[in-house]
Amino acid sequence: MQVEINYLGIPIIVQGTYYEGDSQVMYDSNGEGYPGSPSEFEILAITVSDSEVDIWELLSIKQIDEITDLVIEKIEE
Repeated sequence: MQVEINYLGIPIIVQGTYYEGDSQVMYDSNGEGYPGSPSEFEILAITVSDSEVDIWELLSIKQIDEITDLVIEKIEE
């Protein structure tokens, strides 16, 4: 999957795999519940939209986490 977002005012293309989260279940048939799970996006490559150079390794963990959150938000709009 390929998603284009703006990060810090720069258009980037993020390639990866999206995993949809599970909804919370308050109670099921045996009286137990399930807290659910959040959506996830596994990044495979990050490029600036007018380049083919992968910049993933140049970014910090914090930046990768921020980009991942933005990608998930865009997918789930």
